[in-house]
Amino acid sequence: MKKYGLLVILTLMVGTLEAEWYWQNPVPQGNLLMSVDFIDGLQGWAVGYCGTILKTDDGGASWHLIRRGADEHYMKIKFINTEKGWIFGCYGTVLKTVDGGSTWSTISIVGATINTAFILDENHIWAVGPWGQIYYSNDGGVKTGAHNLHRLRKY
Repeated sequence: MKKYGLLVILTLMVGTLEAEWYWQNPVPQGNLLMSVDFIDGLQGWAVGYCGTILKTDDGGASWHLIRRGADEHYMKIKFINTEKGWIFGCYGTVLKTVDGGSTWSTISIVGATINTAFILDENHIWAVGPWGQIYYSNDGGVKTGAHNLHRLRKY
C-alpha cells in the first residue's frame, strides 16, 4: 500500500514540475473584449484591451488575431461595409481602415476616450466619452489631430 502511495506522490510531482500553462478558451487570446460588429452573416470583428483586434470569416466559429500588444484599449468597432471601418478607444485612439482591415490609419483625439460611436455614413460620425463628451466628424475622420472629431458638448 505504501508503494502505491509513493508512486502517486512521485507522479504528481513529476507532472507539476513539467506543467506549462496553455490558453484554452477563448482562443486565440485572453484580453478583455469590448465590442463586436458583423458586416454580414459571416464576416465579423471584435476589439478589446491591449490593442486586440480579432476577425472571423465563418460567422464566429473561429477567430483570427489581427493585432495585439499595443497600449491602447479599444472600446468600439464599427464597419459600414466590407472595406470601411473604425475602431474607437481609450486615450483618444481612433483607427480607420478603407481596405477591409488590411491596414489601419491612426487618428488621435487629444485626451478623449471614446466609449461608443454611431456612424451614419462614411463622413458623419458621432462619438461619446465617459465624462459627458459628445464628438462629431463630418469628414469621416480624414483630418488628423484633435480637429477630426469636434467636441460638441459636455454635460
